[in-house]
Amino acid sequence: MSFISKILGKDDSPAEAGPAAECTHASLVAHWARPEDMGKEELASSWKCTSCGDEFSSDERELFHAAELERVHHYQEEKAGIEAAAAIDQRIV
Repeated sequence: MSFISKILGKDDSPAEAGPAAECTHASLVAHWARPEDMGKEELASSWKCTSCGDEFSSDERELFHAAELERVHHYQEEKAGIEAAAAIDQRIV
């Protein structure tokens, strides 16, 4: 607590943060060991998450990519179901 805050009776200490959200590692950038391999995804030596900074192997990157595709597919199915229900509601009214 700062001197001014004490005088004014205010607490300027940071509030306790809740649990940190788990990173989905949806945005990974390739890194290559050799300059001649640059631009060839299959030759990337590692993948770095732009959100949290963690590094992953190509196999781990494939797992994250598959999980993200599944999440997007599930979202699209859910959205289509909601839109269909809304269309039915409009016909009833």
